[in-house]
Amino acid sequence: MTKPTALPSYTTEKPCRKPFTPIYSLKQIIFLLLTTFCLFVITLWLRVGENFLLLEETFPLDLPHSADADGSARPLSTPVKSSTGSPSQLSDELFNYRPSPNKLITYLPHSGTTYQFLEIVRALTLAAALNRTLVIPPLRPSPNEENGQNAEPSSWSRFFDLKAFTEQTGIPLMEWDDVYEQLVPEKEMTCVGLTGRHTRTSSLHADKFYKERYNMTLHFEERGLADNPSALAKALNEIDDDLICLSDAFYLRWRLKEQWESIGKYFHYSKELSIFADRITYDMFGVKPYIGIHLRRGDFKKICKKIVNPLARENCWPTLETLQNTVSYIRQELSGMDLPVFVATNSQNPVELRAISELGWKMVDYKLYNVEEKFGVFGRSMVEGSILTKASFGIGTRGSTFSKVAEMRMKDWYGGLSIKLIANTENPGDLLS
Repeated sequence: MTKPTALPSYTTEKPCRKPFTPIYSLKQIIFLLLTTFCLFVITLWLRVGENFLLLEETFPLDLPHSADADGSARPLSTPVKSSTGSPSQLSDELFNYRPSPNKLITYLPHSGTTYQFLEIVRALTLAAALNRTLVIPPLRPSPNEENGQNAEPSSWSRFFDLKAFTEQTGIPLMEWDDVYEQLVPEKEMTCVGLTGRHTRTSSLHADKFYKERYNMTLHFEERGLADNPSALAKALNEIDDDLICLSDAFYLRWRLKEQWESIGKYFHYSKELSIFADRITYDMFGVKPYIGIHLRRGDFKKICKKIVNPLARENCWPTLETLQNTVSYIRQELSGMDLPVFVATNSQNPVELRAISELGWKMVDYKLYNVEEKFGVFGRSMVEGSILTKASFGIGTRGSTFSKVAEMRMKDWYGGLSIKLIANTENPGDLLS
């Protein structure tokens, strides 16, 4: 008799499963979520921040720059983005600046081209403290310069992109020539003197300039205002006139570095000027990086002669030997390349100019490029400034505001390096004797 087949065993018990183990812990999940959120915020911030960057330029390095090109040639071997930053880096006072369109402030232009540029920067600092809109006077020739009073003044928008400045900072600007007829229909204007000395200095030639240019009579009123930010702003805030005129703005006592960081570096050259200067640069060097030298001469001869220390005098009035030493140091120690050299100078000494050319260093042929026809009497300094700004290494003249501003533009806009002069310490040269 066969055994019956065992019946299958049925049970209601479920087999035991292993406990669920998550791939990530709760802490890891929270960390990943936070990281993703942070990356999203940073990406969004960077994209929005593009609207605040000033003239982000990409330069075609791999292609030759043709004379008809619409862009700018980049003389550095590696593209460097402008480090101008955004309006959030402005001082609190400027960032909270809410200018009234009906309350204005202007000033009389003072001294040379670079001084007049710095006047804009300093006057804007004061305008922000007063919540007034700045009216920029024209760029006018300095009575001390060769072109003197006979040269034609110019608007600042001819050389700088004022529209881009306003778009990026939110700070409005007006130019005097555009609005003066509405502002001063009676053709008389009273300007507040900061101190007696400044009023005398500014009015020495400004009254003649405004009379000839605008048929306007200037009056000066000394109010005993101290030329420091807080005291001056407090005193001017009590003036309820629609237009306040200052005898000058150059002597307003704000530190240059702070003014540059807050306002100055947001003033970029106009596209037309930049492209023009870049074409000249390309003709001289192609797309190679180069060394830029600003060699101040002219009126510096009297200033430097008064310096007793020979090495300090050499920094003020450097010899070509000193410049050669500095160029050699850059080529051998810093770049490792035989970099070409550009020189911007107001020297009128034919022997010195010939010696510069014999070294193979380049200067702009202003007649060849019709610089004055295109940009007027200020074209030379503006074109030189643009070329110096894009140098990979810069050598300036100590005490020159033109050198200082060019150095700041070079560093902040294009990442160039400013190099101190290397003089012969045993036997400093002296061209002043």
